Amino acid sequence: MKKKGPKFLVFYTSEEQFAINIRDIVIIEKVDYQGENQYDKRIKKVNSYPDYIEGIFSYKNRIIPVIEFEYFLSQKKMKRHSENKIIIIKGKNIDYGILVNDVQSIIELKLDTFIQLYKEFPLHMTEKHGEVYIIPDLEDMLNHQHIKEVFKNIQGNQSK
Repeated sequence: MKKKGPKFLVFYTSEEQFAINIRDIVIIEKVDYQGENQYDKRIKKVNSYPDYIEGIFSYKNRIIPVIEFEYFLSQKKMKRHSENKIIIIKGKNIDYGILVNDVQSIIELKLDTFIQLYKEFPLHMTEKHGEVYIIPDLEDMLNHQHIKEVFKNIQGNQSK
């Protein structure tokens, strides 16, 4: 009998396909797209936060910082449309959201097929049935100094 690998959610930026372990996901929220200049009113922009922080989002009486994933990785703003999603992730210290182009499916991946990539942020890559998946280490990525400060600020305000 073949050993099964963990399940991963496949999601997209405009240029790449990513996968994250489903055990880390709290929920996937559809973004309320209102048109070119109007976006989800549940996401509140905070001008003092870095540009890749889309804003804060209220979920079950908690403040969830939302990172525009594509802008964080490439400094390119993603295209806004009705298929955008916020994937809320269970973090070690604070839950957070990543704003993505769209989500596709859940697939099973074998950890022993992952190849480490050495970029600015820790990433792995794997292939399954001719498709290439990039698996980010979200917790390590979030140790980026500016994000740590934002999360610390939000976490401190929630515990009051």
